[in-house]
This record gives sequence, C-alpha cells and structure tokens, in this order.
Amino acid sequence: MACLMAAYPLVIRKAVDMFARKDPRILYQIPILVVILTGLKALSQYAQTLLLQRLSLDTIQNLQHRLLKSLLHKDIATIEAFPPSEWTSRFTTEAMAIREALTRATNAVGDITTVLGLGICMMWLDWELAIVALILYPLTVLPVRNVGKKVKASAREMQRQTAKMIARLTENFALVRPVRLHNMEKMQYQTLGGELNQLRDAHFAMARNKAKLDPLLEVIAGASVAIAFGFAGWRSAMGGASLGDFTAFIAALFAASRPMRSLASLNAALQEGAAGLSHIFKVIDAPILVADSDAPVALPRHFSILAFENVSYQYEDGRWGLKDFSLKIKEGSFLAIVGESGAGKSTALSLIPRLHDPSSGRLLLAGRDLKDFALKELRSFVGYVGQETPLFNMSLLDNIRISRPEASKEEVESLCKKMDLNFIQKFPEGLETFAGTRGEFLSGGERQRIAIARALLRQPAILVLDEAMSALDANSEAKMEKFLRHYRKGKTTIMVSHRLTSLSHAHFMAVMQEGRLVQSGKPRDLIREQGLYAEMASKQGLTSDQNFLPEKGNIPNVSKTCFLCQTHFD
Repeated sequence: MACLMAAYPLVIRKAVDMFARKDPRILYQIPILVVILTGLKALSQYAQTLLLQRLSLDTIQNLQHRLLKSLLHKDIATIEAFPPSEWTSRFTTEAMAIREALTRATNAVGDITTVLGLGICMMWLDWELAIVALILYPLTVLPVRNVGKKVKASAREMQRQTAKMIARLTENFALVRPVRLHNMEKMQYQTLGGELNQLRDAHFAMARNKAKLDPLLEVIAGASVAIAFGFAGWRSAMGGASLGDFTAFIAALFAASRPMRSLASLNAALQEGAAGLSHIFKVIDAPILVADSDAPVALPRHFSILAFENVSYQYEDGRWGLKDFSLKIKEGSFLAIVGESGAGKSTALSLIPRLHDPSSGRLLLAGRDLKDFALKELRSFVGYVGQETPLFNMSLLDNIRISRPEASKEEVESLCKKMDLNFIQKFPEGLETFAGTRGEFLSGGERQRIAIARALLRQPAILVLDEAMSALDANSEAKMEKFLRHYRKGKTTIMVSHRLTSLSHAHFMAVMQEGRLVQSGKPRDLIREQGLYAEMASKQGLTSDQNFLPEKGNIPNVSKTCFLCQTHFD
C-alpha cells in the first residue's frame, strides 16, 4: 500500500503538466488513472487490514491456549489463591487489551502513511472545487449504514461468544477439584479450546465487517478526486482557476492522513497490552508445585498401610492446616475422622489424592511416598467426594461417568438403582437430565448423591468422604449409610462427618484438634474417655455403647497397629 501511496505525486505531476499545457486529454486520462490507483489502494488496504487482524487474533488465540493448558495443570493452591473471575479476566480483559495493543501498533504504520482529508483547507483554497470533490460523500450514507448493521450484528455475536466463554471458564475453575480428581484435563482442554476457537471466529467476523468501511470511503474519495480533476480541467479549458490554486488543492487533498489522536493514544494502548502480557506470562512461567516425579512407579494392587508420617501443611496466608500429623490406616478398614470445624480434617484428606503436597513430612502408600506415583494413577486409585459437590452443566449420566468415561449407561443405571437414587426417575429425561451450571437444577442432597455415585463408579481402592452427606435428609442419609456399609466391606474407607451417628460403625476413629491428632481408637472406647470425642458425643446425645457397633467383616491382618499413637485392633 505504501508503494501505491507513493504513486500519487506522480499522478499529480502529470496532471499539473497537462493542466499547464491545457491538454484536453486531462479530461479522461487523469480520472482513469486516479480511479485505477485508488481502486488498487482500496483492495490492498482491505487485504492489509484483514491480514493484520488475523495475525493479531491468531497471536491472542495462541496465547490463550498456552494459558489454558498451563492453568489446567497448575496445582490447586495456585488456582484457589484467586477467585475464578480473576482467572477468567486473563482470557478476556487482559487478552483483549493485548489484542488492542497489537492492532493499534500495526495500524500505526497505516496511520503514518494514510492521507488525512483537509476539508477546511480545501474549502479555503477553492470552495467550488471542494464542493464538487465532496459531492459524492452523501452517497456513502446508505452503504455505511448497511455495513454498520453488519458490524452491530457481528458485535452481538462476539458479545454472546464472550459471555459463553466466560461462563464456561468460570465453571471450569470453580470445578477445578473434580477436574483434577477425575483426570479431566484433556477433556476440558478440548472443550474449552473449541470455545476459544469460536470466540476467535466471532472477533474475526467483526473485524472483517469493520474492514469494509475504510475501502468503501477510499473508493468514494477516489471518485471524488476524479470528478475534481474533470471539473478543474473543464474550468481550465474555460480559462478559470490558476495552476497554483489547483496544485495546492490537489496537494492538500492527497496529503490528508488519519487523525493524529490515534497516534497520540498509541503509547497508552501499548502499555496496557504490555501489562496484560506480563500478567499472563507470569502465570504460564510459574512452576507447577504438585507434579509427577521424573520416574513415577506403578501403584500396587494392595497397599497394606496408608500412613501420614509427621505431616504438616501451611497455607499461603501462613495458617497451619496440619501440624506434625501422624496416622496409619490399614487396607480394608473403615476410619472415621472427627473434630471441630477448622481442625484440619479436610486438609488431611486433600493430601491423599495430592490436591496439595505437605509442607513437611510425607504420605506413604505401601511404604512409598505418594509423590513416587503418577498423579493420574493415584487419582484413579482414590474416590474422593468433598464438602462441595457442584456438578458440570451436562447430563446426570455424563456427570456420573466423569470418573469412568467408558462405563455403559446400563452400569450407571445399575449403580443408581443399588444406591436408591430414585429422585432421578422424577425427571422426565431421567439420567439424560441436565444438571445446570454447577448443578443448580438439583438440590444439595441430590448433588451429593450424584457425586458419591460418580466416585463409586470408578470402584476406587480408597474411598474418601469428606462431609459427603451433610445435605441429605435423615431418610436419604439412612439409605446411603446402609448402601455404603454393604459397599465398603473389605474396602478402605475414610470418612469425615459432624454427625457422629454416621460414624458409629467405624472400625477406628481419629480425633483432630488444631491440625493435630489428639485421640484415636475404637468409638466405644473413646466414648468412655474424658476427652474431646466424649464431649462431642455428649452434645449429640451419644452416651451408650449400643450406639457404637463396629461393622462386621474381616479386616486384613496386616498389622495390629493402626495408628502411630499405638492404638490396636482387637
């Protein structure tokens, strides 16, 4: 386009020479040259605009994909350090600031070489010629209006895609725990990657419509110049207008460029883009704290003992979740963990599937540090249901199958029947019913039962339930407890609940306070001790031995010591 701009002075020189000689060919030669030149310039400007926009959008898309892939593998502590909306802004606000900076930077070259219409100057030099030159501009109202409608429509589509993308990203980061626990990183990357592609296409559609405006105006301007030349030539033949006025007018017409305020605001846009780029690469380049070892080992089919060995965990804000916590859990046993809110129960459980890693100490499975095992295998080995059980905006069937995508619908239906999830049949579409964003179409208890079904479908070696039935009514909880008593025979179950009646059948119980293990033993023994557990049981009316009947079943005779505090199985 710069070469075409350089051709304008040649046309002006030829026109002045012909004008001076009063050559009658100026009536058709110069207008034809101008139309051809401006037509080529319009096409090249359109192509250049699309090329630069596509380059800018592809750059942003690549950056967003890198950020998405990085965040899907970042550790939980990093993700939970900020609200989901702040992570979403990395893909929207900051990415768009970078895009704006790229667009402005590339357009700055065009701003420098593009002609700025000096209307006032033209009117001052020759108002008659200026009126003739501008007579076609009112004709641009209709096409500009039509293009404006297209731009408005594409802007709405872009806003819709942006809102859809923000909602999907917000859901992803709000549900980061189940994504990690069920090894959904690849699935989420593919799903969200497709959304990002649609968002890019929506932006490009708007850019394509916007790009039509400048070439349209350029063609009109060229036609106006052609008419001006013809009119000036006619006046020259009639003896009117001086050569100097005509040359000055043409020089002013071609010397116009885009408003300087665009260049004046360029630095601010570049700085805003640079800040956004810095924030994004700070996330991408940050190390992953919870990651696979360089040479992970295979998980054993039987692990004998799962042990917390002098484990401490400190949060980013300096609070201690666990302090020198030690505990041994036998394979096949049912362990209950109790304690007041904030005692560190959930923190301890989150270390088993390595949602976090200890600040000090270690967790051992069959004598090996959990860090020795591949994260994907470990999280498939553990069925974890946390306190919060939001669901994905997909069918109940797909929500349950997250833990084992290859499971058939018949398997899921059979499991739901065994668990007595009869509420599913109340929906007209049954298992095909969509749960809504974060499971908003279901009650808290229904979400919890779906989450438990999801964990059990995997048939995990270790089942971890952290207040997983807190939202269930008494009848539903009784049915679930009955099912779980049958299910966990011979399986390792670790359960946290504030309802001590739910834990009365546990083989052993660990009592926590301020991140430490303060009591451990059989429930019927702990109720007789004058300690924290007896105090908690008393508040809930549990004072009789008849409330504490351990589940029947064979517990593997691996070791008589269950806890490091020397509590024994009898």
